[in-house]
Amino acid sequence: VFLDPGFSGSGCVQYTMTVDVSTVPDCVVPDMFEPNIDCASAVPLGDGLYPGLNVQDGDNDYYEVVVDDGATIVADIFFIDAFADTDLYLWDPLVSCDTNVAGPGTGTGALSVGFSVTDDEQVTYTNTTGTAQVLIIEVDMFTGGGCNDYDLEISGTSGGGGGIGTNYCTANPNSTGMTGSISATGSRVVASNDVTLTAENLPAMAFGFFLASTDQGFVPNPGGSDGNLCLGGAIGRYVGPGEIQNTGAGSSYSLMLDLTAVPQPTGFVQVMAGETWNFTSWHRDANMSGATSNFTDGVSIPFI
Repeated sequence: VFLDPGFSGSGCVQYTMTVDVSTVPDCVVPDMFEPNIDCASAVPLGDGLYPGLNVQDGDNDYYEVVVDDGATIVADIFFIDAFADTDLYLWDPLVSCDTNVAGPGTGTGALSVGFSVTDDEQVTYTNTTGTAQVLIIEVDMFTGGGCNDYDLEISGTSGGGGGIGTNYCTANPNSTGMTGSISATGSRVVASNDVTLTAENLPAMAFGFFLASTDQGFVPNPGGSDGNLCLGGAIGRYVGPGEIQNTGAGSSYSLMLDLTAVPQPTGFVQVMAGETWNFTSWHRDANMSGATSNFTDGVSIPFI
């Protein structure tokens, strides 16, 4: 800035100068998932809404999802384009991964891309490979400078209404004439800690609880039960506070699990990625001879 006091004659001129330097802030406080800075450090996530995240140029965000066969994943980011444009990519890391490798702004090799000129982006993909896929979601700051806050929402990884696991074993009919069944919903990603078990087709107003083991089995009529126990090895029972269930008038009950504290005969254990756990449910019943019990079939969940 050049000021010429001679332009208006001699003398002293008083003035005030204000300088406005607009700066674009970096992400001073990392979000809860950092440092997820590349495909190798991607954070495992399941279906859900993850608010309050941030991304900046040179520090993209990466998330790992498991998409079951036949499932259609939809991932959205919601943000305000205050400082820079943010793009979204879905990668199969066995083929290609990371815009820093494949080329920013091109999506070369990506399964799905979202880089519109407006705020918010979406990627969607249907797994038709015949087996579950481990995929990577990348949130990329397309233009330089600044910190962009966003919310991430993921849905559809499990397909089939959120069902996970595979049923096995054969249950015997209970007093309703139907066989009790067990199902699981949520996510197979251990870090998500999101698994709910449901037992259905049971007698009304009957008490019951879930059981867990890393081993499958088949034990007919254990302890005089009318049913078959579909577990083997060390078996834990969900009989803690709030865990013993009643079918009520709907003839079913559910329990949200805590994967950090699965009951076993020697105490509580934590589910680890790579382990397969099996679950069934015991419930009270009655037959012509009087009070008895029965079991549902089993469900096997390979955790990642």
